[in-house]
Amino acid sequence: MKKEIFALALGLATMSVRAGTTVDFDHIVHWAGEGEKRAALIIQFNDDKANGEAYVWGYRWNGSASGEDMLRAIARASRCLTPLIQYTGNMGSTLNGIGLTDGRDALCDYLVYDFEGAKDGSAFDFYNPNTSLGQTDVPGDAGGQMCVDAIERARTVGYIEHPINAFRYGYPSYDYDYWKLSEDVAYDSGYRWQAGWYEGYWSYWCGGEGDTTDDLSYSGLGMSSRQLEDGSIDLWNFCPNMTPCEPSATLDYDIAYYSEEMTEPEPIVRPIDHADVKFWVGSGEKSATVVFQFNDGRGPENLIYGYRWTGGWDDNFENVVKNIAKADPRMNAVFEGNTVKITYDSDCDGAISGTKDHTDIADTWNFYANRVADNEYIKVPKSRWLNPAAVLIVSHQPADVSEVSLPYQLFRPAPDSEELFTIPAHVDYALADKELTIPVFMQLPEGAKLISTSGKKDANLTSIINSIGSANSTFMSTVKFKNFTPMSGEVWLECSYRKNGETKDNKYTTNRMTLNAMAPVRPVTAIHYEQASVDARLSHPVENTLVFEPADATYTKMAYATSNRNAATVNSTTGVVTTTTTAGSADITATYDYDKSLTATYSITSSLVNPVEDVTFEGADADGVITLTPKEMTGLMPIFTPEDPDIHTLNIELADNGTSKDNYIATMYTVNIWDENNSRSQFNELSGHRAGQCKLTVKSNDGSGFEKEFTINVVEPERETPIDYTTGTIMLNEEWFGHTNGGLNWYSPDYEVVYQAYERENPGESFGCTSQYGIIYNDMLFVSSKQAKDNGDPLPGGGRLVIADATTLKRLGSIDDIMWGTETKSSDGRALCGINPSKIYMSTNAGIYVIDIADPTAPAVVGKVQGVSEGDNPADLYNGQVGDMVHAGEYVFAVCQNTGIYVIDVLTDAVVKAIEDPNVQGVTQSADGKVWYATIDSNKLGNFVALDIETLEEAERVVVPAEIGTVTCGWGAWRTTQFTSSHTVNSLFFAPGSSVSNGGGGVYYSYDIDNATFKKIFDINGMAAHTPGMKQGAYGTIRYDARTNEIIVGTTESKASGHYRYNWTHFVDATTGKINRTVELRPYYWFQSHAIFPDLHEPEFNLDEMSVCVNDTECRVNLHDFANDNDNINANIKFALDQAETVAEEGAANDVADVTLEGKHLVIKPRALGSKYFNLNVESNGKTITKPVKLNITVAAGIDDVNDASSIFCDGRILSIDGYNGETFAIYDVTGRKMVEFTADSDNYRAGFSFGNGVYVLRGANNVIYKFILK
Repeated sequence: MKKEIFALALGLATMSVRAGTTVDFDHIVHWAGEGEKRAALIIQFNDDKANGEAYVWGYRWNGSASGEDMLRAIARASRCLTPLIQYTGNMGSTLNGIGLTDGRDALCDYLVYDFEGAKDGSAFDFYNPNTSLGQTDVPGDAGGQMCVDAIERARTVGYIEHPINAFRYGYPSYDYDYWKLSEDVAYDSGYRWQAGWYEGYWSYWCGGEGDTTDDLSYSGLGMSSRQLEDGSIDLWNFCPNMTPCEPSATLDYDIAYYSEEMTEPEPIVRPIDHADVKFWVGSGEKSATVVFQFNDGRGPENLIYGYRWTGGWDDNFENVVKNIAKADPRMNAVFEGNTVKITYDSDCDGAISGTKDHTDIADTWNFYANRVADNEYIKVPKSRWLNPAAVLIVSHQPADVSEVSLPYQLFRPAPDSEELFTIPAHVDYALADKELTIPVFMQLPEGAKLISTSGKKDANLTSIINSIGSANSTFMSTVKFKNFTPMSGEVWLECSYRKNGETKDNKYTTNRMTLNAMAPVRPVTAIHYEQASVDARLSHPVENTLVFEPADATYTKMAYATSNRNAATVNSTTGVVTTTTTAGSADITATYDYDKSLTATYSITSSLVNPVEDVTFEGADADGVITLTPKEMTGLMPIFTPEDPDIHTLNIELADNGTSKDNYIATMYTVNIWDENNSRSQFNELSGHRAGQCKLTVKSNDGSGFEKEFTINVVEPERETPIDYTTGTIMLNEEWFGHTNGGLNWYSPDYEVVYQAYERENPGESFGCTSQYGIIYNDMLFVSSKQAKDNGDPLPGGGRLVIADATTLKRLGSIDDIMWGTETKSSDGRALCGINPSKIYMSTNAGIYVIDIADPTAPAVVGKVQGVSEGDNPADLYNGQVGDMVHAGEYVFAVCQNTGIYVIDVLTDAVVKAIEDPNVQGVTQSADGKVWYATIDSNKLGNFVALDIETLEEAERVVVPAEIGTVTCGWGAWRTTQFTSSHTVNSLFFAPGSSVSNGGGGVYYSYDIDNATFKKIFDINGMAAHTPGMKQGAYGTIRYDARTNEIIVGTTESKASGHYRYNWTHFVDATTGKINRTVELRPYYWFQSHAIFPDLHEPEFNLDEMSVCVNDTECRVNLHDFANDNDNINANIKFALDQAETVAEEGAANDVADVTLEGKHLVIKPRALGSKYFNLNVESNGKTITKPVKLNITVAAGIDDVNDASSIFCDGRILSIDGYNGETFAIYDVTGRKMVEFTADSDNYRAGFSFGNGVYVLRGANNVIYKFILK
């Protein structure tokens, strides 16, 4: 049938009509609208109820209007004309039926919808979606009544809006044949009605002023897309039984038979006035508004944009949101299948992070639309289309929510607006349990920061507003009411902000918001407690429900009071009642906040019901002995008999425990812990320090007299079995600031943990306070701490720098104070960097110190790196700090807070170049030798910048996608930045975001340098912790383990205080993101810093003998071609020539050649024939080997100053020789020995060789020389 209709339409478009009549605009009697432009609407029924005349109306307007606009406007103003309109898809609406009667009520009284016929006769399925047609939902049995209701609404709105349309259901019902007049009037000429789909249809003809009816053309567009011009003529001509009818030559302008009379309709009031829109996206004659509701308790909220477009097709919601996000630099919208993620940079800092921005961490996004035809917001899929004048609400809600409201409107200012702070212009608020919050939109100059907001109110509201809260933290200002009485007035905010680089605050006053404070929609009318009196236990909550009438009251705030706080307390806001530890009686009273004459009271009598009969602890054995080792803890969480005594608190004391920190056996610390309901309790952590015994006495606080004694037995750990600590992984631990010094755990290859391994090997010893950085260098472990000792630890601190043997972990030496010259205050330790076997650098809060480690048992500060800024105040711990460092090639690259990268010559200990970048965060070195630093650009996007370690110039810059975030350093409590690399894979590993723990946001990524691709590896967010309802949070910095291709991630229970006792170490496959192993650590306040891996291998140098032609002026050899370190980056291998060890072969002169070093190049200048030996020192990561090399000065060349031939290439195994068919070649090794000779038998010759790895030279005729490496 559709094909037939389409063919019929084509025929109509070209058919000729009989001589027609010119439409005379001056004869039009019935007009709708106002404006300078005018158009005519002609309706022709072709129903044999009249003489074939057509009826004419006029329409006036300004600006732009469509054929649909004209039809709806005339129908609203007319008393006689009633169209049936259905939205059929993204091209808009169609005209399905038209009625003409003497008064619209006459039609509505007799128009019926044949629901049973529609169910059987249309392809639309009322009960099961016909998905093949795009139908997504069904009306079910309600479909019939929906259509009846639509007819009823037409009495007031002027037209019938078909409710079973494509907007609601994805596909329209096309059931127009079943909208019919009742048999009572079906043949009455006073009742005109034509509708159809299969039995007839309304054809659409268009023309312009001066046209006769025979000049009109069949429209190629629907009425929604038809754009009217001044003088346009639209003819709707019904085709009964699908038969075209010629336009009538008779035009009825008076329509007197139906007593037509036009009245001014009530203006259409939309939920949002387009005149209030400040930021329009797109352009065109069609317009709508879009609202974003984030529903996360943060501002801005109900954020409104205008949206314009043109053409015959309407955009779907997904494209609308994407286009708005493109236009607003602070919004990001990602659509992936059914998943929608919308984020917003609320604090205007260029990044989506922290607690202020809309970060979209839960729930789904629902789409609601209110079109001109709708009297409610309809929830529809994101694939639906935006209608002109519609309001689209994009709401962050659970998927099963199906309702939405628009309590206020916040119009997003244009990005170039000077409107810095904006609040809604008007809010109607009926007092309710949900407090009134005022959203704030902030738009500051780049780099500026919000300092404060202060709420203000006019005199009208002073009596009822107690406070208007600050919007600093969430951009939502909460209004607190008092003595509430309905009234109206104005509120506003006075804001302070500071521009980038300035020290003085700027002031800004927002627009004034009219607040209409109204009475509760449903106030409480009566209250009573379920029980008039309650007998209660001591120190327990009391349950007694306060009953409201009505049950669905919208404002239920009460004030609660107790008559005797010694017996029972009550939360004045929540009404939660708790008996005290003292028996007694009290009356609890609730008073309604809105009507203080409403009160309810009940009485409580409390007494001891369940006294404590016994107590033990998880760590105690049957004899009451608690056994610990030094630096081990156990939580004294009581296990009561009975399980739930009235009073859970105990008095716990240690005795026979020494007299001071110098001889304490054990100590206790009180910590807080919260349950899944966020209820806080306390317990004691018992920590062992020195071998010995002491007593722990426990007494109940319930007055029952219960008392019990435990023995605390601190024993030495097993220390006899030797452990080779180079076979596993070290995890450095900051430990508990204010309580314990730093330490480390060791994980075996089988993931078995040796806890406090450093103390195991060094009884009673620790590192310093907050040990946050460690390296293995020259077979030694170096650990940096912020202070020399933690004053809360009874055991001695190890110093700001501790050196230990990397194999045994036995202590070698330490330094307490990092000072130089005239300094009197020690700097705090930060990062460490090995320089040579006798020297390391330590970065601090006040520069970089040079430390002599030639004698590791007596290390000493011997200077500071010259040229490093130490800030305006070296005693300031948080400004001008130097953080991460890497030693790459001949230089150290160091990060300085708010400054940039310092490049330091390790021979002179002086800065040779400063790369200015105040946003630099961290630095690392990739496997290819380049140094990379992480920074943030002017657009607030993360950047990774590569530096050439020889030229010191920028080699590459990579912009991190905005949705990933930025790598940041936790300067406020410095830890090494979440930005690291590997010596085996050419990738960077990182975590964006930051926190006091520098754990970042808990999402870990890699950047493949060779392929320039980012990849998400692992996300800890949502991982369950130990306490029910709690989650794990990142702590410390990741490291990549090249031995296993794993990133090692430390986590802790994400809360505070006692929750930090629960910790995990995850070993995650860096390729798949799969957790290979999780180690849940024994309870202790580890505060993991980062993993440290062993350095097992010495550097290798694969050159024993070499030959140089005596005739060569100079031969240069890149020594990196022969060097390798299986544990470190080869580009950092260094060489030194010991000329004193040069020995001539017997019978040869010792000066057969001059041998010198220029960086990584060995330079040979032949003098005479003969051979000699020289020793080459090869150093990597502090380890040095000495390699004797024989040098032959011969008449035949071995390695020459070769000229690479562009047509010869080796990929490491296969030698490609192009364009040398018939040429003979020979291959020599570095000693000048010929390995093979061959002839190329084609111009595309390929050869593979079974020689060992190394450097070789290809020689051919015509001085063709090519050096290559087999790998």
